[in-house]
Amino acid sequence: MNQTDLVLRRLLEELQHRKGFSTPHEAARWLVYEHPWEEVTGVRQPVLRQLQEILLREDFTLDELHDRLKGQTIVGGHSSVRIRLKRFLSQPEAKDLIQDLIKKGTRPPDAETINRFLDQAVALGFHDKEGRPARSNAALFASVLLAAVYPDRFVDFTNKYWREASEFFGWDEQPSWNYGEALIWAGKAAQRIAQTPTYQRYFAPIAPDIPANWVIGGLVYLLGNADSSANDPDFREAVQAVRGIAAEGPSNGGSGTMIGPVEVWDVLQHHNPQVILQGPPGSGKTYLAERVVQYVAGTPDIARYRLAELGDEIPDDLPVIWEVVQFHPSYAYEDFVRGLVTRPRREGVVFEVEDRILARAAAVAERCPQTPVILILDEINRADLARVLGELIYALERDRRGEPVRAQYGVGDPPDHTLRLPKNLYLIGTMNTADRSIALVDYAIRRRFSFLSVLPQVEVVEAFYQDPRQHEGRPEFADRLGPRVTALYRAVYELFDGLQDADDIRIGHSYFLVKGNRDGELLSLRAWADAVAFRFAFEVVPMIAEYRKERRLHDGRGEIEVEGQRFSLSLNRQRETRAAVRDWLASE
Repeated sequence: MNQTDLVLRRLLEELQHRKGFSTPHEAARWLVYEHPWEEVTGVRQPVLRQLQEILLREDFTLDELHDRLKGQTIVGGHSSVRIRLKRFLSQPEAKDLIQDLIKKGTRPPDAETINRFLDQAVALGFHDKEGRPARSNAALFASVLLAAVYPDRFVDFTNKYWREASEFFGWDEQPSWNYGEALIWAGKAAQRIAQTPTYQRYFAPIAPDIPANWVIGGLVYLLGNADSSANDPDFREAVQAVRGIAAEGPSNGGSGTMIGPVEVWDVLQHHNPQVILQGPPGSGKTYLAERVVQYVAGTPDIARYRLAELGDEIPDDLPVIWEVVQFHPSYAYEDFVRGLVTRPRREGVVFEVEDRILARAAAVAERCPQTPVILILDEINRADLARVLGELIYALERDRRGEPVRAQYGVGDPPDHTLRLPKNLYLIGTMNTADRSIALVDYAIRRRFSFLSVLPQVEVVEAFYQDPRQHEGRPEFADRLGPRVTALYRAVYELFDGLQDADDIRIGHSYFLVKGNRDGELLSLRAWADAVAFRFAFEVVPMIAEYRKERRLHDGRGEIEVEGQRFSLSLNRQRETRAAVRDWLASE
């Protein structure tokens, strides 16, 4: 259990104890729906939802924006703040400034764009009678606009409250007084909380239609005002009891720190434009790579942004362009960078050089310098990377991005042999650490990538079955299956404890994440249990057997014990194992 998750879980447990709730679910529900201040459902949800509808219309007016925001504490409740907001929104130029900031919801702004907006907003209205700037008021207003339009990227921001949240959760970093950087930091910090197993298990199921950042914005506001005499005394005491717990460090009961799309994107933008997500089978590497694209796009609907779908005429205002390619042992430079193709002509067949996926992506990135272009290189270590990349190894140097490199093949007439990898082209590789072909990734290539470990997580299995999208309103199914599937996975997970390379070969949680519907039809409890049992008997058991055959797993037990039940790990008893696991999962 990581530190942020630990603190959030302890807060719910303390609140459960003090208010007499029966479960942490009830404590989470109270925070979202029943706290007297109604920070989530009474403030953020209605205000931000209506702002979203207004701002995404081309014809919105400043008057309707002011009518929606006047008197709202989310933009600052003091009379002086209301005067500044009204003064700003009375200026005709304000609409162009707001539109330039939000970009119709197609491209989240960077820190420079936010700071430029703040400079102009201060000049137009966010200042006092003597002309002294009220930059913090302007920053809060900007953060509210951005939280409405980009709910997965921004959160309403007050420096004081986010500093206290940083201390409460025990984070090393604090928000900057550079407000452009601070607003982006707070959005990432909110997502860090949203990605914890505790949030996914207890908050996400009760607020499936409320963006996580809106919920967390309310929670941070409550934390920042916890000591107020007007706050709920039980909540105040719960916060006081939890303060300082982060310094104790993670508990021993968890299975490691989760890495999320926000962290991966931060590495790509600020440290290294090419990363490799490494981990054993089923740990969610490809899933995470696609979530990075979704995060950058600001939507889970990313199919329309694939390079293969866009054709030749590519708009320059897309939030992201991406593509995925799977490497394999016979994959070569001619498949990835540039290669010869045959073209029929009247005089016969001729050979021409054609750009492949990397060169095409590089060309698109050069034409659209403001758009992130992301290539996912799945199973990157299954190919001979020195053979696939060729002279591009030089171009992958992070300080050489944008410089021309002479390629083996030239395109056009006369042939142009130059090739550039622009700075807005990002590479995300996925690497299976259980595959012995990892040795093919030599040190010259390794030093050009940053390696981020994506490890199996017991908590992911637990959170999955609590997600209402999986049980489709049948919580009694999830309540039956969830704890038992989690216990089964924990028993498999612990088979690898004590091995030196356990994190390289441990079986991933994805094998135990089975949806409660098939082809759009809801499964009965027994059918759902059988689908889980099939995965265990015919996918997990053979992998355990293969590890033993390779002498990578030394645990020689012929069966696994889970909550008093024993299940065979023998390959000649797979059908029996399937039936036994199914009956146990579905039983009372």
